[in-house]
Amino acid sequence: MATYEYANEDLDVECALWQDSSDTWHSKFDKALMDSWHHAMKQGLFSYNLDQVKTRIVPGKMQYVLQLNLLRASKRRPPQYIPMVNTPFDPAKFNFLKVDKKEVIHAMVYNSGNQSESAVPLIINVSPLAEGHVLLVPDIEKCIPQKLTMNAICIGLDVVMLSRHPGMVVGFNSLCALASVNHQHIHAWYCEQPVFVQNAHTVELCEGLWELPQPVPGFVLQLINASLRYDLARKVFAIVDYFQQNEIAHNLYVSYANVISCSNGSSSSTVQVVIWPRKPFVGAKQDAKNIFNVAVAELAGQIPYYSTEGFDTITEEDILEKIRDVRLGDNEYKTLKDKVISVYSNT
Repeated sequence: MATYEYANEDLDVECALWQDSSDTWHSKFDKALMDSWHHAMKQGLFSYNLDQVKTRIVPGKMQYVLQLNLLRASKRRPPQYIPMVNTPFDPAKFNFLKVDKKEVIHAMVYNSGNQSESAVPLIINVSPLAEGHVLLVPDIEKCIPQKLTMNAICIGLDVVMLSRHPGMVVGFNSLCALASVNHQHIHAWYCEQPVFVQNAHTVELCEGLWELPQPVPGFVLQLINASLRYDLARKVFAIVDYFQQNEIAHNLYVSYANVISCSNGSSSSTVQVVIWPRKPFVGAKQDAKNIFNVAVAELAGQIPYYSTEGFDTITEEDILEKIRDVRLGDNEYKTLKDKVISVYSNT
């Protein structure tokens, strides 16, 4: 396991553009991550490789990135049964202290200038949905259940800002929002095509907070300057902590995106956070039976698909019908939106 140390000067809110040469898409962090990830693949540490994954862009306004990944459904670890958002950590069940040490490919260390923070293990996802798919487990020894903390949010922002790849994404599924392991973790992977949330229509709710109205309403925040990362993390945490405390299932997605509003007009891209409150899912998700789930990747526009049936014929409206099924009721969402605006404004 190698240590990857980084500092404030390594963080940036701009990335390469999708139309740029892919030679410009990789930072020092990207190269270190991908070298270690591919080395782990050659060692046979994954349940399968990605050679069999087939990608189709579904015609329509959303341009869904549909990815046929049959082996992820059949070879992944069995998802845990999740009864509620605030399910306590259970040391008897699978957790990330139990993974093979060879699966831990980096220890990420943030050096603030005064001192180095605790190392964050970067663990390969042995059932990857895309190239470079890893898990970050902040404060692993504390055995925190699957919820977001300030530290986890900062790490998620940092991973995106350390990359120059326009498709580097970080995702989080809460319990009852399709998380399959009840031990705090966030996903990171590379999507090789743009997804709709990177340039989606939004409505301003108040200064610095926007609403993503369709297809599932969510809340959008952007980071225009890397030096403000902690302030943004505080705002994000205030929202997700309210969800956590009130048993509201949620998904969170961090990626590069087009700037919604920038006072100095200097950035072509920035780091964006999207938070979706949603109907809770109680139980253990079943990928193969569902053909596709509705978790963080799917809400953002990337659809891992688990059956050959319908892969070549499924339409945008078919996908939207299933995705919209996780929307909160209109009255419930309206009440929640008012509360989120209040929480955000008072943080």
